[in-house]
Amino acid sequence: WRVSPLNAANWKLRFLPPTLIMYAKTEVLADEIESFVGKVRKAAKRAKRTSVKGNGRGSEAKIQTIRYDHTLHGFFARESITNGADSLAATADFIKRN
Repeated sequence: WRVSPLNAANWKLRFLPPTLIMYAKTEVLADEIESFVGKVRKAAKRAKRTSVKGNGRGSEAKIQTIRYDHTLHGFFARESITNGADSLAATADFIKRN
């Protein structure tokens, strides 16, 4: 799983720290990103159903995704590229909330 988080066991995904994933629709790995996000959300729901309140286990992994449909790979942190400034603002907001 160290090479690909998509191959991680569900119990490892349940306890991820708050995670922000931003990607371009045209990203080569877009399908894998969406599969990973789905797997994390499924693991978190399963953990929520099976957790015992107050034991510190089964906490829901918080994952937020933003897909930019009209931009290129490498847009992040490049204000001159479409959605570059938006991605920086979204990152700052995510950090403030978490």
